[in-house]
Amino acid sequence: MSARRYIFIEKSIKIVTTSARDTFIGAFVVESSLSHSIQDGLRYAATAAALSVIVKGAQSSSPTRKRF
Repeated sequence: MSARRYIFIEKSIKIVTTSARDTFIGAFVVESSLSHSIQDGLRYAATAAALSVIVKGAQSSSPTRKRF
């Protein structure tokens, strides 16, 4: 049986959560395709989703690598 692992991210103040799920999935797929570890991909995706909820608008809230 494998041990559970938790990934901690910083708390963000949410404004609009419209694209958080899409941002999370997209960021995870990108990191996974770049051959990073699953844990790194999840951390990156969680950070991207957290950044996406602090900006209004679905498309404009999706963060770019420059925002990291």
